[in-house]
Amino acid sequence: MARRRGRTPARRRCVARSELAPEAAVIGPLSFGAPILLAALAVTPLVWGALRYGERRRADADRAVGGPAVLRRGRSTARRRLRGALLIAAIAASVLAAARPQWGEEQRLVEQRGIDVALVLDVSRSMTATDVEPSRAHAAANALTGLLGGLVGDRGALVTFAGSALVRSPLTRDLEVLAQLVERAQSEAALMRPGSNVGVALQRALDALNVEDAARTQVIVLVSDGEDPAGERFVDFARETAASRGVRIYTAVAGAPGGGALPDTARVGSGPEMSVPNAALLADAARGTGGELRTLSSIPGLAVTFRRLAQTRFAEDTERAPVERFQWLAAAALVLVAARELVSEGRRGRGGRGLPRLLPASLVGALLALGAALVASCGGSEAYRETRAGNEAFRAERYEEALARYEAAAAAAPSAEDLAILAYDRGNALGGLARSEAAMAAAAAAADETEDPELAAVAAYARGIHAARALRLEAARDAFVTALLRDPDDDAARANLEIVLRALGAATEPEEDPAEGGDAESGLPGPEGSSAGPGGQPTPGPAPVSPGGAPPGPGGAGTQPGAGPVPGGAAAADGLAGQQPGPAAALSAEEARAALEAALAELESGEMALEEALRLLDLVHLLNALVDLGGPGRPGDVPPPR
Repeated sequence: MARRRGRTPARRRCVARSELAPEAAVIGPLSFGAPILLAALAVTPLVWGALRYGERRRADADRAVGGPAVLRRGRSTARRRLRGALLIAAIAASVLAAARPQWGEEQRLVEQRGIDVALVLDVSRSMTATDVEPSRAHAAANALTGLLGGLVGDRGALVTFAGSALVRSPLTRDLEVLAQLVERAQSEAALMRPGSNVGVALQRALDALNVEDAARTQVIVLVSDGEDPAGERFVDFARETAASRGVRIYTAVAGAPGGGALPDTARVGSGPEMSVPNAALLADAARGTGGELRTLSSIPGLAVTFRRLAQTRFAEDTERAPVERFQWLAAAALVLVAARELVSEGRRGRGGRGLPRLLPASLVGALLALGAALVASCGGSEAYRETRAGNEAFRAERYEEALARYEAAAAAAPSAEDLAILAYDRGNALGGLARSEAAMAAAAAAADETEDPELAAVAAYARGIHAARALRLEAARDAFVTALLRDPDDDAARANLEIVLRALGAATEPEEDPAEGGDAESGLPGPEGSSAGPGGQPTPGPAPVSPGGAPPGPGGAGTQPGAGPVPGGAAAADGLAGQQPGPAAALSAEEARAALEAALAELESGEMALEEALRLLDLVHLLNALVDLGGPGRPGDVPPPR
């Protein structure tokens, strides 16, 4: 996986095909893709001055200690000056190449790819409160316009609401017009009934997303203060509808936690009137949909999150694009450097004296400097630098910094495979921050989007770890089983699956008498099982611990999030060792795999009894015994950032 960390991601979001359209290229004015680099041309007079100063110092030294002029007859001042001129010309050509000169235009086919985004903006009377400057309404509008400014290729819709909801714009690719509607939304609050109804607004947003050409990925971004006299009933219905359709809901609270007073123009009575945001309602609206509750200031950053989601091709069009011409100047710089090394400072004499000499070290140094300038000019290195910095921050357990670095790397719009790797890295960082639900979503996105079977396997394993931390035992079970199907030699996934299955089986058993060795409060079968989490909820074995505190898993030690089997996991596995192998022992590898897949299919029909869980474990053990893929098992921890 380390070999992927240095991959240079693509710089464009809209994928431009390399072939030309039937229309020929058009010659246009000269421009530069990175004009700021032209400032480096200022170094050329400095180099020229340094060369002249060196020449004068050499002449002074020759006059002082060089002896008679006849002894210096083999040197040529003209050749020395020519070498200096070639060096300066090479530097100037390198700088111009780095600035990416462009002239001429050509037609390119461009695919517009993106997702569907429905913006839901609260314009009720409480949004005029001034607990955030200048008001909740202005802060919410600024956050959404910032988000729209970061979207590229996506379609957007706008729903405004108070006591009723209104679809102000259906899905459109004209996001600039949508931003204008957002900015004046509060002034149109009179179009709706007084009050606030978040549930109705979400339902209107779902209606706006219900189109024939719906994108593969659809999201709702709700910005409100959460005050809803209608209560949670309508919100719950809208959330369940969104979850059933695969629509993610992201919410943000407009307003300070302590609330604020309404301005005089918005008051109903004569006395002061306060408004307190309801963050709990907005968090509940996002729960279970794949979205999350975010701060208002982080809403523009959702544009980065959306780029990691599955994209849909909306349109294909042609556009005029400048033609890059830096290759010619780069080639000229190489020729000038080589020519300088072929020119000697001495005159050519008879018998081959004074023949040109090559200076490989100098030439290699010049070529390396030129190569570095060309790499900087081509762009695309920003994502690599951000990913590397994020990995370093992650290893130092600075997870907030690592998450910010990974999001900045994704903002460089790399390829789909690089986005999958960055989604996996982001999940690791979120896991370190104990944001397990978001970490699960990121790991799932990495597994779904990648075409690399190795990354798909480790992403499934990571999702199981994050789910176990969130006490989502069924999700952890499914994730570990998926990891085993993709990599049957994964000892860590197998051991963690055993712990999770024992916890699930214990959770479904009736309570035992404490005198019989069980734990009546937690419902788990004695000390060798899992310990109870807060409120008596079972956790998978001793739950995987935080990064840096995990003991070594099978195959080696790990320091990344999502520890593998820990003390207690071995005991859980030993509890199954004395079972008789049963009928599964007579199956072939193909039959065992088919039986395992059939058992997994039955999981969707309901909860798994303990006997069925043990049967599933028998099949997993048998399949791993029959199918020997070879190679050592990897550490029990989630693999490090890629």
